[in-house]
Amino acid sequence: MICHTEILSFLPGGFTGVDVFFVISGYLISKSLFRKSSLQLSSYLSEFYRGRIVRLLPALLVCLIVTMTASTLFIPLSWLSSTNSETGLMAFFGGSNFALVRHSNGYFSPRVEFNPFLHTWSLAVGGQFYLFFPLLFYIWLKSNKKRSLYGYLSRGLLLGVAILSLAWAYFETGSNHDRAFYLLPGRFWEFAAGALLFKLHSSKLCTSNSKNISGTFLASGVILLSIGFVYSEQNAFPFPWAMIPVFGTMLSISGVTNASDQLSVIHQFLQSKLITYIGRISFSLYLWYWPASVLFRWTIGFDRVEYKLVCLVFVFLLAAASYRFVESPVRTNKYLLKQENWKLIVCGLAAVCASYFIANNIDKSQSTVSLSVTRDRYTWYPGYGHSESDNANTDADIAGLQLFVIGDSHAAAYRTMLAEAASELGVKVHLYEHGGCPVASLLMPMSQTMLCKEYYDSTLTEVGNLAKPDDIVFLPSLRMPELSDQFEVIDEAAVITKFHSPEAAEYRQKALEDASRLIEIFNAQGIHVLIEAPLPVFRAPPYRCSDWFNRTNPICSPGFSIDRELLLELRQPVMDSLEVLESSHHDLSVWDPFFVLCKSENCSAYDGDKPLFFDGDHLSAHGNRVLTPSFINKILDTWHR
Repeated sequence: MICHTEILSFLPGGFTGVDVFFVISGYLISKSLFRKSSLQLSSYLSEFYRGRIVRLLPALLVCLIVTMTASTLFIPLSWLSSTNSETGLMAFFGGSNFALVRHSNGYFSPRVEFNPFLHTWSLAVGGQFYLFFPLLFYIWLKSNKKRSLYGYLSRGLLLGVAILSLAWAYFETGSNHDRAFYLLPGRFWEFAAGALLFKLHSSKLCTSNSKNISGTFLASGVILLSIGFVYSEQNAFPFPWAMIPVFGTMLSISGVTNASDQLSVIHQFLQSKLITYIGRISFSLYLWYWPASVLFRWTIGFDRVEYKLVCLVFVFLLAAASYRFVESPVRTNKYLLKQENWKLIVCGLAAVCASYFIANNIDKSQSTVSLSVTRDRYTWYPGYGHSESDNANTDADIAGLQLFVIGDSHAAAYRTMLAEAASELGVKVHLYEHGGCPVASLLMPMSQTMLCKEYYDSTLTEVGNLAKPDDIVFLPSLRMPELSDQFEVIDEAAVITKFHSPEAAEYRQKALEDASRLIEIFNAQGIHVLIEAPLPVFRAPPYRCSDWFNRTNPICSPGFSIDRELLLELRQPVMDSLEVLESSHHDLSVWDPFFVLCKSENCSAYDGDKPLFFDGDHLSAHGNRVLTPSFINKILDTWHR
């Protein structure tokens, strides 16, 4: 919690608390299973899963439903939140870690700080561990004393799987960091470390009745944990840096499980009333602190120290309430204690399914129950409905022609305008968009990353196969420096300085050459090319800053207006490049909607009470509709030139 709130900046490795949990969990689960060694396999497993259901599900399900409700009410739909619901819904079935890997939501990326269900990845890993570890442990329980090949193999089974897991973590940390971090194969060795330590303790190894030896174990463990909290390298996690907190936890456990009556100072501190109470409510603390901090980020902000302190107090109150009114009543309920194992297991699974159904319906109701102005999707979200034209084009020269739209996310932001243009003109629109892969941006050379290169190559091939002479290719892109981001305030002075640097000028020259070659490819096929001139950009994202509960957020402080002269200055280098392209390519048209969107000395992201822009540089659906007449006129001019 201290790490993620960043109240104490000297604990950047505080996220290794999860690794501490994995080791402790492996140790305690092994201890619990060891007590059931006399049971037959069916009773052994049912007793274990009954205990996990009673211990974990009630608080978890309540937290997930409440978080989904709060998320639906306060978090707008956007790229920044697009994976939140899937992560939360998969958390009901212990699969949120798979959702995070599928969407490449790395644990240390800024985007995940806005996902209130991120923390459930560790619970998912723990749940997956619980699925098959009891069977591994049962094999050891039933054969650890046998003097046979089978006995020796069973005793080494857990260690062998742990070594394979460590090897997997080693290779995947370098090749696919998300899979190494989020998935069980790269984390199993941490649970196994705790389990192997318990095996040693159960055999009277690595234990001592000596206060000095136990104190040394504990002090050494605390030192290693402290090193992990302060120096953990994020890009080398879980291997090798997770080894430090793992070994530190093993030593600490060995230090606190001694049988001596004389306890060290550290041991006495760990047994104090405050620390043991925090230990008792720790599961609920873990459940609530992350959703609470994320909701603060989405609403009033999470940058100021006082907000962080308020959040921490709020989280402790939530955790105490969860422990008092959810966890404890279920665990001590006399009726539940009397029920057969299979009945509780079935009821637990039914509760999971019912809770998922409730959360899923809450999520689907966002457009009607959200407290955000963005619930008006027709106004805010491009592509969410468009008006069919009553004056469809009847020009025989236009009918049957095609419009190919190629670009990054700014191409997708024109969905409403493109749909209305297609309806009015009676033409077919082909949209090709890939976020983060700008086409002829005139700011940066076309990216040669593998994903973008595949997108460029496949799109050019397909357009070349489908397009006919006189068709139009429209190339929208971000052609201004970004002055805002969805998740942080940008240093505008640094952006402008960089934009005017010699390096930026060199990039623009290479980008101009890229654009020229691309236009030549299309013109050689008799295809008209239409390029959009730079649009206004803004310092704050309207979709995050237009509600009563988020207007005081620091990301909103720059406001929704910006001096037009500044924007004209910033777009001039690209306008110069467009002039060069127009002079050298006879079949190139430039569409300049800047002055349609900015009609005064101060450009505004709003048109009266309706947003022109969704975020700092992507249009809203209303902005699309404002531009539609201008775009249609430009299309007609291009086809008739």
